[in-house]
Amino acid sequence: MTMPDRRAKEARPAIVEDTLWNWRDSDDAEESYRWHFRAGGLLAYDSESGSWENGSWSCDGATLRIETNDHYADYVGYVRPNEVRGTARNVTGYGWSWWAELE
Repeated sequence: MTMPDRRAKEARPAIVEDTLWNWRDSDDAEESYRWHFRAGGLLAYDSESGSWENGSWSCDGATLRIETNDHYADYVGYVRPNEVRGTARNVTGYGWSWWAELE
């Protein structure tokens, strides 16, 4: 007899589609961004310095992966209720941490 895999119940997809998040990073905690996780994996984001629609996202369980500007920067985070925290790295190899709260 095969035992059920308990991880299958825990690996429910994180729901971020069609949500807005207030986002900050450790590199520039003074400037905030607003991220819109659109349907189909499209990411739009804006800040005081401009607006962009050149990102994408995907979720595997609670793991959120984001890329912006054709992978100039890649982000990985863990989704919790009303919060996401993670790390990022850009093409130069520079890394930082980031966090976001559900709007």
